[in-house]
Order: sequence, then C-alpha cells, then structure tokens
Amino acid sequence: MQGMRLLAGMLLLLTMLPAVASSEDELWIERYMSQPGHSAQPNGMRSGYRMSWSELPRFIGVPVKVTTETGNTHLGTIERVDADEMRLRAQSHGGYADMTLRREQIINTELE
Repeated sequence: MQGMRLLAGMLLLLTMLPAVASSEDELWIERYMSQPGHSAQPNGMRSGYRMSWSELPRFIGVPVKVTTETGNTHLGTIERVDADEMRLRAQSHGGYADMTLRREQIINTELE
C-alpha cells in the first residue's frame, strides 16, 4: 500500500516536470524577446534592431537607418528589396530622395 502511494507520488511529480520546464523556457523567451531588437515581429522590434538582408522584405515601409560603405548614414523607409538591391526613400535636405543601393554598398541596416 505504501509502495503504491510512493509510486503515485512519483508519477505525479513526473507529470509536473514538463510544465515547470516549459514555464521556465517561456520566462527565458519572454525576457529575451523584451530586450531591444529581440522581438519576433517588426512592429514589436525596437530602434537599433539590426536586420539581415533576408529580413529586409518584412520591413518595407518601415523607418530604417542604412549605413553604406562610404560611411554615410541614410534615414528613410524601404520601398523595395530584391536579391541585389534595396530601394530606399531617404530623408534629404527639406525633402526626400529615392535611392537604389546595391547589396554590397550596404554595411548595416537597422530600425530607426
């Protein structure tokens, strides 16, 4: 009888372990995703999030800061991205300039 209680108690503990582990995992993920630039969705990401080239299509119409190989920084919105180029509508002196930047020209793209 006592052996059955012990066995039942152990089974109960074993069924609770995955819930404890998953809740710890969820807490870690929540903490990680709440830090700057670590969100899974563009609208939840924060300023400074650095984007890889493959992510850029998700950010069409979103304000970004693009740094080129010449050291220039352009603030604007992504209008189009393909395998080799980005079309950026950048803020200029008192207006906007539509720029086509080649992939090899771009050193860094991040959320503004």
